[in-house]
Amino acid sequence: MSSTVAANEGLVDPFSKEFFEDPYVQFATARDLAPVQRHAAGTWMVFRHDDVLRVLRDRSLSSSEQHALDAPRNRAIRAAGGTNDYLLRPSLSKMDAPDHTPLRSLLARMFTPKAMEGLRDSAVLFINDTLESHGNEDIELIDTLAYPLPYRLTCEWLGLPASDDTGAVRRWSFKGLHLLDPFRAPDDYRDYIAASAEFGGHLREVVEWKRHNLGDDAISRLIAAGDDGSVVTPDQVAATVHTLFLAGFHTTVNQIGLSLLALFRSPAQWDTVIRDESLLGNAVEELLRYDPTAQFMIRATPADYPIGDQVIPAGQHVLAWIGSANRDERRWGPTAGQLDLARHDARHHIAFGSGIHSCLGMWLARLELEEVLRCLVRRFPRTYLCDEQPKWRSTAFIRGLESLDLHLAP
Repeated sequence: MSSTVAANEGLVDPFSKEFFEDPYVQFATARDLAPVQRHAAGTWMVFRHDDVLRVLRDRSLSSSEQHALDAPRNRAIRAAGGTNDYLLRPSLSKMDAPDHTPLRSLLARMFTPKAMEGLRDSAVLFINDTLESHGNEDIELIDTLAYPLPYRLTCEWLGLPASDDTGAVRRWSFKGLHLLDPFRAPDDYRDYIAASAEFGGHLREVVEWKRHNLGDDAISRLIAAGDDGSVVTPDQVAATVHTLFLAGFHTTVNQIGLSLLALFRSPAQWDTVIRDESLLGNAVEELLRYDPTAQFMIRATPADYPIGDQVIPAGQHVLAWIGSANRDERRWGPTAGQLDLARHDARHHIAFGSGIHSCLGMWLARLELEEVLRCLVRRFPRTYLCDEQPKWRSTAFIRGLESLDLHLAP
């Protein structure tokens, strides 16, 4: 690193209050002064668009913890009571090719745009009913809409009855995602491991119930695949459902909140989509680029890995900061830090990752966000923020809001 970087310029601090409220200021400095850097906690990080894309796509890197068992986060998990067996438990997101390929292919056939389109009517009905019932009044959007919408659609797709009490699933999924965050204390990991075990036990019971209530749905197909044993073992069915819930539920909750916050902080942009509803599809892509909820993805280094002017040693985690890449001026030009719903290449963002581990649920996430926007545009075009300073519930990994108060105005 240069002398300026050695003096701590350009180093990202995910522990700071300022980072949680707006990480993009630190990202911009890092891209210029320390695009590849090692955090004091021991984790390596990359920030420029091309480097992030390379890390996500490079098959010489690994998604399996077997190559990073002594990386700082995994040492902290073991200190919190986790074991190597726990770290190496079967999970789609932790598999490399060729083991990853058959399961990914099976799930990809369930996650096609056509299959997700079958959920649109349910989404539209719930969104319209929910927002219409709060017309001309204030609404706290996260609890009222952003949580129940993806929960209901995920349950419908999986083939599970939706419960009115989502508290346990919300808590389990929130904490389960944070097991991926390398910037946590051992006591945090202890709590997250316990929550993950509770959720896993619940899902094993769900799968057993479903075995006696089969239908034309995702879990039924997974159970059939487990019974066949060629793609997934019976023990992996609940683990796969666990991964799908974590990846598709809480992230969508946060993306809805972040997107509406960005829109209503940019009245001129909101006006453009009010005037031209045909921009809705592109608006979704730009909102995903501008402020993605999953801020990074992790890979492990099976061997020493040269990137930029650094060599990351074998056995380490590399954080590819998607949030930074999506605002890199080297890729998006001088307006990279601005919200522009008409941006012609917004769809090339990497909010859903890239390569073999890109998000399977991307089409459903797009559908949900688009229909929330459509309802607001058509029925409540004069909606505004009640509070310009919403309450955050962010971590380094998952960016999101505790609450978002809007006034729905037709």
